[in-house]
Amino acid sequence: MATMKKVPVFCVISSSTGHTEEIRFVDGSYTYMTETLKQAFREIKIYNVGSGDVRFSFTDGLDISTAVDGSKTLKSGTSINLEMDVSYIAIYFIASSQVELILLPEDDDE
Repeated sequence: MATMKKVPVFCVISSSTGHTEEIRFVDGSYTYMTETLKQAFREIKIYNVGSGDVRFSFTDGLDISTAVDGSKTLKSGTSINLEMDVSYIAIYFIASSQVELILLPEDDDE
C-alpha cells in the first residue's frame, strides 16, 4: 500500500460559545481536502481571527471548559506558534469565534 505524502494542513474552525472541537490527526478520522490524514505534525500556528476568546489543549481527554494546566487561552485577534509534536488538538470556544490552524508535517526522513 502506498504511503500518502506528508502535507501541510490549513483549516478554519468556527463555532459558537461553549462548544469544543476536537481533531485527531493520526487515527484517520480527519479528512483534509480529499485525503484521510494519518500523520503527526512538528509545528502548529494558531490564529484566533474571530471576535471571541478560545482555549486549546493538545492533551486528549482534558476538560478545557475552564482554565486548567495543559491548556492555553488565546484572546481574539492573537496568535501563537508552537514547535512540538501535534497529533491531537481540542479547541474550546469561550465565546463564538473563528480559528485558523496551520500545521507543518514532520520531515519524511524522521
